[in-house]
Amino acid sequence: MSRSLPELLAASPITVAEVIAIGGRLRKGTVRIEEVLDENISPAHRGERLDDVVKLIARVRRAERDREEIRDRLDSRTRKLSANKHKELNEQLANIAAKTHRLLRALPLRRTVIERIAERVRQLLEPASKAQREVDALQTRLGTESPVIRRLLRAAEEENRFGIAARTQLRRLGLTDAEIPSIRSFLFSAPRMVRRVEERAGVSTSDLADLYEALVRAAAPSKPERINVVVDPTKTSGVGPARKRGQAYVEDPMVRRAIEVHAMNLASDYYEAQGFMVEDASRTRPFDLHCHRGSEEVRVEVKGTRSEGTEILVTAAEIVNARGDRWRTDLFIVGLIEVTRATDGTLLGRGGAPRVIEGWRPEDSDLIPTQFRYLVPPEISS
Repeated sequence: MSRSLPELLAASPITVAEVIAIGGRLRKGTVRIEEVLDENISPAHRGERLDDVVKLIARVRRAERDREEIRDRLDSRTRKLSANKHKELNEQLANIAAKTHRLLRALPLRRTVIERIAERVRQLLEPASKAQREVDALQTRLGTESPVIRRLLRAAEEENRFGIAARTQLRRLGLTDAEIPSIRSFLFSAPRMVRRVEERAGVSTSDLADLYEALVRAAAPSKPERINVVVDPTKTSGVGPARKRGQAYVEDPMVRRAIEVHAMNLASDYYEAQGFMVEDASRTRPFDLHCHRGSEEVRVEVKGTRSEGTEILVTAAEIVNARGDRWRTDLFIVGLIEVTRATDGTLLGRGGAPRVIEGWRPEDSDLIPTQFRYLVPPEISS
């Protein structure tokens, strides 16, 4: 069962801290209330709503301070606590979590704010995710599990027959003598990296990754922003070939749908031919296809266009999802799609030149801002 946004925000001290930071910016006037809340605020009630939100977040801050104090008592190594006291303090933690959840329910945050919180979680998770990716790559390269590699590396430090045997075994696995010191340092530091991330997050890295994914879903528009096609301004009907390099929006929803369906069908056929189980996720997730093959997970962003497809339009939620670390994201582009009209008047997409970018992870330098959200200042009555 999916959790509500307030439950997600209350799930980790990191997300709670992000909400508290928003309160600080509102109090200092460095951010406007209209930039934070997803609601229409009349100029007459703007000051009152701002005060209410600042006070509410102050209560969240006090609850978080109480939680930290209780957490410190539970984690103390110098102060012994009885079983009854442990139970009492854990009950207090549960009550504080419920209180924080209730408070956050009164904050209808904008999607852009949720995206920023999700990005903060991703940044925190990244070092642990990177370490795990490197461990996975080492295990794949050597064909054995990391605990076995650690035992061999530890034994290889000994100057005896066991050390000689361990170094010999490491060479057989594919490690050179020059690599052993750096690999040893990395493998024994990776768990410490994970623990540091978990201490900061207040949850396990697995739970933190789940939180990140859930926040990305929460930030996704309820109706996916389908900006998948190119308009040819010389065609008033919207039907016919186009040969532009980049994408634009097609006003005719029937043309837009025909191109979208054609691109999705080609992408589904491609991944099914690769042995994946394919699910259409476009209506509820910030990506289009959810593909599984055994334990392998691939999320696919599908872009269909009548242009060459050398430039595409993407949403912020799509970028955040593509930068996730627990799954692979592919970009499936179908350029040069033609739209034809069947005898019954139905518009159909056909043809096209598919291109697949596996492991798609767009960098900031690859993105060009083409649109901004402007908050119109309130009218000042004379």
